[in-house]
Amino acid sequence: MKGISPLISIVLIIAIAVAVAGIVSTWIIGYTKSTTSKISQQSGKQINCLYADLSFGTVTHCTYNSQDYLYGTIRNSGNVDLSNISIQIIYSDYSLQTINLCQVGNKIVECSSSNLTIPQGNQIAFNVSTTSSNYDKVLVISKDCPDKGDSLEASYIEEC
Repeated sequence: MKGISPLISIVLIIAIAVAVAGIVSTWIIGYTKSTTSKISQQSGKQINCLYADLSFGTVTHCTYNSQDYLYGTIRNSGNVDLSNISIQIIYSDYSLQTINLCQVGNKIVECSSSNLTIPQGNQIAFNVSTTSSNYDKVLVISKDCPDKGDSLEASYIEEC
């Protein structure tokens, strides 16, 4: 019985090696492009957040008809527009209430998913209902730059 000649076996080995190298290099190129794109987007977002600054103006707590409300202003004093704004209230029992803010016409209202954008240098007024007056801290957060929000301890919130 005759086997494959040495020349043909070498050609087959080289062809298989080239095919495998082609498949692997195509995967590596795709993976590198995908990873580079993700890193570029994340670093661009982080650079933008360096110039973000979201803060409370005055905040007041009122009770009206047995319902607790917080009202006040939120100011974007940074150099980038900030969107997806929410207020988080941390209560003394460590529970958390998240209030997403939306703009409907000229009013800022509570909603299930925030669509509120505060342009750079602007401020908005808010009035939201709370589940209780036993809060410890109130925070304002933009999902764009969550670490650039502001917080107020209950002692800094005025009473009506």
